[in-house]
Amino acid sequence: MTTANVRTTAKLGPLQIVLMVFSTMLLLSLSALFVFLNMDDGLSSSGVYVANTSVSDLERPDVFLRLLELEKSRVLAPILLEWNEKTWTLYPSSINADLDVFETYKRVMNVGREGSLVDRLGRIVHTAYGPTKTIDLHPKLSCNENELMRYVTWLAGRIDREPRSARLVPAPDGSIQVINEVIGYRLDRAAAADAIRRAILTMAVDRRVRLPVSTIRPKLTADEIASWPELGIMSRFATPFDPQNLERTYNLKLSTNSMNGYILLPGEVFSFNGVVGPRIPARGYKEADVIVRAKLVPDYGGGVCQVSSTLYNAVLRADLEVIERRNHSLVLNYIEPGTDATVSYGYLDFRFRNNTRDPVVIGAWVFDNSVEVALFGRVQPGKNVEIKTEVLQKVDPPVEYLEDPTLPAGQKVVERWGVPDLLVETFKIVTQDGEVVREQLVSRDRYISAPRIIRVGTGELVPETPSDNTDKVILTFGHSIGHVRE
Repeated sequence: MTTANVRTTAKLGPLQIVLMVFSTMLLLSLSALFVFLNMDDGLSSSGVYVANTSVSDLERPDVFLRLLELEKSRVLAPILLEWNEKTWTLYPSSINADLDVFETYKRVMNVGREGSLVDRLGRIVHTAYGPTKTIDLHPKLSCNENELMRYVTWLAGRIDREPRSARLVPAPDGSIQVINEVIGYRLDRAAAADAIRRAILTMAVDRRVRLPVSTIRPKLTADEIASWPELGIMSRFATPFDPQNLERTYNLKLSTNSMNGYILLPGEVFSFNGVVGPRIPARGYKEADVIVRAKLVPDYGGGVCQVSSTLYNAVLRADLEVIERRNHSLVLNYIEPGTDATVSYGYLDFRFRNNTRDPVVIGAWVFDNSVEVALFGRVQPGKNVEIKTEVLQKVDPPVEYLEDPTLPAGQKVVERWGVPDLLVETFKIVTQDGEVVREQLVSRDRYISAPRIIRVGTGELVPETPSDNTDKVILTFGHSIGHVRE
């Protein structure tokens, strides 16, 4: 018997048929979606915004124009900067601010056209069914940081102001004028730059920026001065000078002006060098004679020691606490030995403390031929301070003779009066209602001598006239000795 090959066909079940149909439909759907996603109709995608401005469903040229309009209205529009009823207008173009239109355009047109199939499909689903149904793109913005900070610096120059305390202007008659304080201001430059940058780069609709400016309160106000007790003259002292010495007189005026009206609160220390400052040409000081190693030499600020010495005497008589003081090396011609105070900037200072419970104010003036200092404070009725000096040792100066061929033979001219070697003690006696309450040694000072110099003529002898039948000694006065190098 011949065996026949019989081909049998397996029957498909219902589940297999359903799966086959679903797979076929899914394949067709994905193919259609692929074709749809890769179609380019030249329009921007739906639901696309740039900085809350719609750029949806626009043709390519319209997208570009819309971005240019956005740059003009939201990036380059003027920004109004405000502070304390003052305003400044900043044009962002001045700091090179701009919107990168080309880059932003590419990002808009790439929505739904770039990325994987799943990414593009996700964006389409988001704009169609998402909570906001939009995609808001932040554009690429920039500004020149150097130009921005240069503008902020310029702005600070019109806002910043240093505070100035209320000032007092004492007068020789004992009156005091009060000058009101000045409030200070300071622009926070970093915060201001951030605020301007934020207004530009976030494309804020509100183009106003409130500038961050801090208020700086001065140390002392007129209201605080008004609460002080009545100030009267506690002490005053004056010393003479030669007004014909113009440079020295000018230095006296500069240094007294630096002190006049200075306020010393309770417990504070006054530094002469700190208040008067360096005596240099840049601050207006002129050359005048000073003493250097017992000789007169010109230097800037000559004469200032007369002001410090005058102040020292006023301080002693006001019974304030002296912290630092040195005497000159030579006896001076404008003040009693033992009561002078030398100063040299960066080397020797005169300092004292306000050891009272109330403010002390310094008054300092230059008159026609005298320097005067007065100290204002709470006057204690019945209190009196007396300053006394005692010379413990005195050695007369040596005499030096110099031959001078320009003078007739035998004629003598005193070129410089010498000063003696002295040892001096200074005492302060304080009385209350006539009764001594305190007597103290203030200082013990040594002054070295300077020779007396006499020029003796060796020239041609001049015949005597009948009325000139006695030897003559012609006395000429040189410069005042009284100032150490500063």
